[in-house]
Amino acid sequence: MLLSCCRSELERCSREGFLLFSLALLLAWGVSSAAGAQGQPITFSVIADIPYSSSDEPLFLGYVDDHNLFSPSEFFVHVGDIKSGSSQCSESGYSTTSDILGALAVPTFIVPGDNEWNDCSNPDSAWQLWESYFTDFEQNYCGPPPAEAQDVRHENFAFVSKGVLFIGLNVVGGTVHDADEWATRLQQDADWVDLQFQQKGGQVRAAVIFGHAGPSSNRTLFFDQFEASSSDLGKPVLYIMGDDHSWQFDNPFSEPNMARISIEKNDPPLEVTVTLDSQDPFEVERAPWPSGTPVRNSAPCVEVGPDLTLTLGDGAQLSGFVSDDGVPVPGGVSLSWSRVTGPGAVAFSDAGAEETTASFGSPGSYILRLTVNDGELSGLDELAVEVEQRTRRRRCGLGFELAGLAILARFRRRLPGLPS
Repeated sequence: MLLSCCRSELERCSREGFLLFSLALLLAWGVSSAAGAQGQPITFSVIADIPYSSSDEPLFLGYVDDHNLFSPSEFFVHVGDIKSGSSQCSESGYSTTSDILGALAVPTFIVPGDNEWNDCSNPDSAWQLWESYFTDFEQNYCGPPPAEAQDVRHENFAFVSKGVLFIGLNVVGGTVHDADEWATRLQQDADWVDLQFQQKGGQVRAAVIFGHAGPSSNRTLFFDQFEASSSDLGKPVLYIMGDDHSWQFDNPFSEPNMARISIEKNDPPLEVTVTLDSQDPFEVERAPWPSGTPVRNSAPCVEVGPDLTLTLGDGAQLSGFVSDDGVPVPGGVSLSWSRVTGPGAVAFSDAGAEETTASFGSPGSYILRLTVNDGELSGLDELAVEVEQRTRRRRCGLGFELAGLAILARFRRRLPGLPS
């Protein structure tokens, strides 16, 4: 009994040691990959002030279709005003924009504009609609950047990708609907930027800030502090906005390391690339897909997980998240679950479905993979499954306890005065 207990404990420790060693290797690989990614350019797309009416919706849908076919962008941002200021703030306007943006093949972020919030006749009701349709909007997509949200303003986000810090802010134009709210929010925006610059400044070569409105007399509380934080950062900072309905690429700020882009209403998505130039890294394309631009196929995006631990005999419920750009054939993807490593056979209830059940023939550590092919390119993701033998650990503990009692009984027989 004692020997079998020790053996099982040693086996458990060996498994745990292997898992810890594997985790250490993965972490080291992740750090190395992140460091390498900092030395790469990154491209993204931005749009603003669309759709202002139902007549703009076909134009917007066409931009989305073209973006899926031609764009190299890794993500997409809408910097606010999803309706005109004169139209009703009805739910249909929010749902329509949500549906159009949802057709994009890349993760998409959105920041508020004044037309869909503070310029509405009932700003509180409008804000509830905005939150309902657009909070954590990037989570609707496969493979979003690991963004964090500000505790006090969840619509404000931040993430780092390829050595660039990206920050989204609730900086709207229009009517000051509530003076206390306005001042509090602008201070929270400034605090969020300053915090991100302090925490991430040493990891990045540039920063890009997304907001709806630009510098003005009723937004100096934010922009004065934004300029001071940018000066302290000492690296190129780009502020991208809408609201003005006209194209500008300039520097209205007092700090030489800053720049501003104002996107023209109804323009196609602006393609922005942050290059490796340490002084002037921002390159833009206002008409990124001229006639004759070849179709661009990106590999399908695949997400599986989280990792699982289960007992032998229990099935693992597997769920994948798959998206594709529709190239070369819309909807023409094939899926396949497979075992990469593991001590035993794995049976899938349906190896060609996003959601399936896996059964395992032996205990141990497994790696499972979901591969998706669009006819030209493949994407994949993997998860770890730890299959445990049904434990008898309590019996081992009882064995140790009984053995101890037997030894104590022998001492009592030899030493009658020993207290019980």
